[in-house]
Amino acid sequence: MLIKITPFDTLFFRDGKPFNMGDETWTDGIFPPYPSVFYGALRTLYFANHIDEFKKVNTEEDPTKNLKIKNIFYRIHGCNFYPIPLDLVEIKSKKQTNTPEKEYGKEYEREYEVVNLKISEQKIISSKDEKLNMLYYDDEVMGLDDGVISKGDLHEYLAGKLENATAEKISDNIKKESKISIKKDRLKGNSEDGKLYRLDLLRLVDFDICVEFEGIDIPDRGYLKIGGENKAAYYMRIDKYPGISSKLKDGKFKLYINTPAIFKKGWLPEWVDSNTYEGNFKGINLKLITAAVGRYNLIGGFSMKDKNGLPYPKPMRRAVPAGSVYYFETDEKDMDKIVNTFNGVSISEFDTSKEGFGIWYVGGWKWWKLLE
Repeated sequence: MLIKITPFDTLFFRDGKPFNMGDETWTDGIFPPYPSVFYGALRTLYFANHIDEFKKVNTEEDPTKNLKIKNIFYRIHGCNFYPIPLDLVEIKSKKQTNTPEKEYGKEYEREYEVVNLKISEQKIISSKDEKLNMLYYDDEVMGLDDGVISKGDLHEYLAGKLENATAEKISDNIKKESKISIKKDRLKGNSEDGKLYRLDLLRLVDFDICVEFEGIDIPDRGYLKIGGENKAAYYMRIDKYPGISSKLKDGKFKLYINTPAIFKKGWLPEWVDSNTYEGNFKGINLKLITAAVGRYNLIGGFSMKDKNGLPYPKPMRRAVPAGSVYYFETDEKDMDKIVNTFNGVSISEFDTSKEGFGIWYVGGWKWWKLLE
């Protein structure tokens, strides 16, 4: 089932950092939220419609135990967008510096020109003395923070046909609104001394969130609560779009992560050896050639209830951010097997795949000769 979520009001999503009212009185929200936010919102929605089954939460009889997030993307101005692959970058000399254009009282989004980094056969040595191949471009470049590209451009990118594209930034389609509040005692209803705090709330402008999932049944349309302040949002079922796929050849493929992925070894999946960068996943031999990986995300949150019926915090973990890209070579002759194994599949550790972490898409790549 694929639903489109449209917020009524401002939203607030926290990262995994601790926030103590009165100590750190100002906290920024993050966007986009982590997949676990939607996983939790859908579970809450299900139990709101089946209140008699809430006693089964986190038991063997939990009716939401088969819930799985399969895809997350954004509809901005009516078009579908995905997180920008981190090997798509801006040329510094062409960096967008203009403010959005305004016409008849409307504000139009900025557009950013990005180019695809090239992979060289030349090796580089990192601070850990690990040898990987070099990603480079002929001009000075920089990453595009919170960038997104259209589904059409992502398809071309994964097909290995995209050398440059036009991207957008999520932050250009969001307005910040500050809120000052004070913590209240839940039992007495009184304000607590020294608990003043400020939040940066986010208002989405012509911006919807689309979530595909399976494992539970919910009404085709309705309302759900989402985010740190349980703000209401309207959702409706929409028709599924054709999936993202690509054809591979020559034993080379890249894996692009659409949602953050959690690995026990930090940035490296457990099925890739930390010393040789060789590995095997479901019978496919592979070797990591290089990677474009961003700064880690901190993932935390709360579970619905423990054995005592109370919510409890989940362990804090680091996650590879959405948009990260891994380049591989393989001796597998059946390249369709690679596509079927990885494309659109959630691969994340610590039992987080079902929550929508680590949704991968498969693409191709080719060697470039470094200019002298």
